[in-house]
Amino acid sequence: MSRCSLKQSEAIDIEFSGVTGVDVAKITIAPGGGTGLHCHYGDVIGVIEEGDVDVVLYVMYVTPDGKPLAEKDLSKCDKLND
Repeated sequence: MSRCSLKQSEAIDIEFSGVTGVDVAKITIAPGGGTGLHCHYGDVIGVIEEGDVDVVLYVMYVTPDGKPLAEKDLSKCDKLND
């Protein structure tokens, strides 16, 4: 298995329109675990901090006003940005 270790030396500017919700989370997924099938109404930006045994993610969710952070009803996932 090869590894890639990158460090961002400068800030990254990201622009969003029509967004009112920004949530940040640190998520740890145990070996063999997962998040279940789901989708998101907005953008998701994630960084994997480590991943040998547990996978540790830092995630920012950018969600449109009035929408939930995640959608578990997969029948709605194809229609998210309509």
